[in-house]
Amino acid sequence: MVCIQTRLQELGAITQGASFVVYHNGGYVHLASAMGAPVIALFGVVHPGVWKPLGQRDQVVYKNIECCPCYDHTRKPECYEGDLECKRVIEVDDILSCGMVKVITPSTRLQALSRLYKNNQFYGTKLAEILG
Repeated sequence: MVCIQTRLQELGAITQGASFVVYHNGGYVHLASAMGAPVIALFGVVHPGVWKPLGQRDQVVYKNIECCPCYDHTRKPECYEGDLECKRVIEVDDILSCGMVKVITPSTRLQALSRLYKNNQFYGTKLAEILG
């Protein structure tokens, strides 16, 4: 797992050796997919029907809640304060159920998730409960 700041060229080199990539909807999801890495794309604010990665092995985690996709007239008040329900409801088990994370022990799972959480690279609030 990589949790450091990189330049685009470095990120591409790291991605070439990746078994899979978990990332929110953004440019890197499409870079990783185009490079052939299996992608688990986390969607919240926008609908994946328009912006999902197009690789054959790519998977999308999306909770189709009543206010998605997000527009000014559908956005909830808490969203303006940074508490986006569409991202908050994505849980660790949603990612694990995609089937790409297979060879991982409970202790390495917690270590990996802890690093993601500390670097603000994970949405789910359930993670804090898991890590205690």
